[in-house]
Amino acid sequence: MGLLPLEFSDCLVDSPYFRENLRAHERQMDQTSHDIKTIIKDIGDVLDAAKTLSKAKRTLASSMANFQFDCLGTT
Repeated sequence: MGLLPLEFSDCLVDSPYFRENLRAHERQMDQTSHDIKTIIKDIGDVLDAAKTLSKAKRTLASSMANFQFDCLGTT
């Protein structure tokens, strides 16, 4: 269900209908603001995890590059 439009003429009358419609818009704006803040936090978490993964990959690559496998015996 979508929000009903806020009409300027209803604002002038300041009816109970307008006030309820205005409250519905305010609730939706609060929810949208909360959702955006959550998304921003989640993006930050993903970026931090990507940095950690990148560091772990570089460490593994360095370990693999420096790995020496010595054979026992003549073969």
